[in-house]
Amino acid sequence: MSSLDVIYDLAIKRLDAQIEEIEGIDKKFGDNLQFASLIIAIPITFLTIRPTQITMLILVPFMAALLIYLSILVLTVLGYGFQKLSYLAPIRKLRDHLIDLEADYTKKVILNIIMDNIESNKTIIYTKARVARISFSLQYPLLAFVVTFLTLVVLN
Repeated sequence: MSSLDVIYDLAIKRLDAQIEEIEGIDKKFGDNLQFASLIIAIPITFLTIRPTQITMLILVPFMAALLIYLSILVLTVLGYGFQKLSYLAPIRKLRDHLIDLEADYTKKVILNIIMDNIESNKTIIYTKARVARISFSLQYPLLAFVVTFLTLVVLN
């Protein structure tokens, strides 16, 4: 195996690792939204069961929780819809330009494309992970406002 083959295999593995990393972040976005949806359903259920006991004191933590939930929802949509990762150039385009060239030259061209994609993907992954961290951190105030709301409902 030539050194070109070794570098090429490492680059392909790194690109695959980036794809797995993005899939993991997307799964966490989904889990976070699912948890937040479950939590926000609790006060909504209470409000529909006991609508006559609604006071301004009870509505304040509910509205705060709802605002946080909507923020999590927006961040999740932004996270999912964020710029897609770069992969190899279209195979047809590579075939059209490289079909008659030597295998080592073709592999070098593809390796350069992979290396460029890996570099551009780093920024995408970093930004997506940052948005995910912000979204995840909103779980705690959401939970706190829902607990406050439930406490006020019980005490009322």
